[in-house]
Amino acid sequence: MNWHIVCIWGTENPRIVIENVRDSPKVNVFCAISNEKVYGPFFFEEPTVNGMIYLHMFEKWLMPHLNEDSNDYIFQQDGSPAHYNKDVQGYLNRNLPQRWIGHTGKEDDTLMRWPPRSPDLTPCDFFFWGVCEGHCLCASTPR
Repeated sequence: MNWHIVCIWGTENPRIVIENVRDSPKVNVFCAISNEKVYGPFFFEEPTVNGMIYLHMFEKWLMPHLNEDSNDYIFQQDGSPAHYNKDVQGYLNRNLPQRWIGHTGKEDDTLMRWPPRSPDLTPCDFFFWGVCEGHCLCASTPR
């Protein structure tokens, strides 16, 4: 979950200063959900996931799993910057024409566009974090 724009209002003294550690260790996780199966979690080794790292995971790990199970699916991705990288969109246009939903440009061959500034949570955002926490103690133990 992206918590960059979270404000927490307290009932205590508003003049107290609390120091926060910036750039603390992070874990980047990917999952996909179909009506029959959960794919993942996939833990990225890199501290930051950019479009090329995401595309590599998509080509080498996710697509073989998806195509092994079925060729009849629609792929949906949210507004993560790595998801709307031009190389990722080009790959989806070539391999899943009219079978993907996401942030797009005019030339993209999508089933539908992800609405701009959509507050909607994807199913993975909604419930999968709890499942992921159950698989590892990465939130409480350093790697």
